[in-house]
Amino acid sequence: MASIILCMFFLGADAACFPNCDAGMKDFYEVMNNVFVFLFLAEWILRVLKDGKAYFIPLKAEHVFDTLIVWVCGVLLGWVIPLTQDVQRSPITQSLNVLRSMRTLRFFNFLKTFESFKMLLAGILGTATTLAACVALLAMVDLLFGILAIELIGNFEAWGSAPRGAAAWNFQSGLIQACLGMTRFIFFDNAINVTEELLVEQPFVWVFLFLYIAISAYVILNLVTAVICEKAQSMTQENAAEMAKELRAEEKRTLKELKNLFLRLDADGSGQVTMEEFDAAFTVPECRDKFLLLGFDEDEAKRLFKVLDADGEGELSVSEFTRGMAEVKGEATSRGMLIAKKKAEKLEKLLLKALPPDTTAGGEGDRLALEEAEPERFGDLLDNQMRGLEEAARLRLDDIQKQCSVAKSAAKDLQDLLHKIRKKSGLDAPSPKFDFEVH
Repeated sequence: MASIILCMFFLGADAACFPNCDAGMKDFYEVMNNVFVFLFLAEWILRVLKDGKAYFIPLKAEHVFDTLIVWVCGVLLGWVIPLTQDVQRSPITQSLNVLRSMRTLRFFNFLKTFESFKMLLAGILGTATTLAACVALLAMVDLLFGILAIELIGNFEAWGSAPRGAAAWNFQSGLIQACLGMTRFIFFDNAINVTEELLVEQPFVWVFLFLYIAISAYVILNLVTAVICEKAQSMTQENAAEMAKELRAEEKRTLKELKNLFLRLDADGSGQVTMEEFDAAFTVPECRDKFLLLGFDEDEAKRLFKVLDADGEGELSVSEFTRGMAEVKGEATSRGMLIAKKKAEKLEKLLLKALPPDTTAGGEGDRLALEEAEPERFGDLLDNQMRGLEEAARLRLDDIQKQCSVAKSAAKDLQDLLHKIRKKSGLDAPSPKFDFEVH
């Protein structure tokens, strides 16, 4: 892009001084011309090497245009013809050389990445009919006031036959010149000097000129701007629904791709992906490349498996895999980060309530202060309390197991006693059984 802009600058300077430049400046511009031909040719070759046949098939207007500019206006006119025959630069060859500056149209592809430019371009393209009507209206107004200017100014007796260059001469040299003279007031092209010159003989001519400026510059041109802006905003609003539809379609495509990836990972077709199947997937180039596109190497993907395995069963279902991978593929939003932070804070509070009291830290305020001042030490504190909680739970389970064993022994004695009683009483019904298994 920088080379294209510099090329425009040097081509403009070359065209401005041709044919009145001295020999040194002509040689300098000729050297710069060859430099830019080389740069454009190198860029074209690199593009062809990168895209291969896709650069030519299917044909694209941009590629055809670039090829013609580089090879015809650059290589042919800049190198081949001057080497084969002694040809002096002529206005025709100079104009063909300047065609290289048309490559700057590619600059619009760069500007399209900006939302404001896209809105403006959409407004202009979407109001082509209205703009054409405004141009026609402006032309009719200019024609009308050109005719009136000939009658009011050009035929005014005090001017006589005005010399060329005088203000009144513009309105004595035909209708086209009169219309062109009136357009100077739209853009205020030396309009003040022209008005002051006319006021010398026609003091009230300013009313006519002000009326023309008010209609053409203030009304019609501002109307064109308003129409473009309104159309751009309306098109942006209309595109909102289309953009939402595209986002939904993109989401469906993403989920479909992830489901296909899941089926590739699920080697045994069980509907669950185990850690072994997940590891084995990295031997398949397609699966490995898919994870690399998502930004995960093999080690990171294995850690991701543990994160996605929310229930800790060592395997992932379709919903766990697709939902988790879709969230990983998307960008982190402020809302998502806030939700995750709040969930973590709630879990932390529930964990602190369940943990046994720690004698090394004071109350809740001390915990929060320690978390902010020394997060690593706070993490170690939570680990110690978690281990204490696990130990307390293990001891409690052992105690329950012992009590269950005692109850089981008592139940067995009771069962034997009931059996003896039934046997003495002559009852054949089986005695009840008691089961106190602890799982």
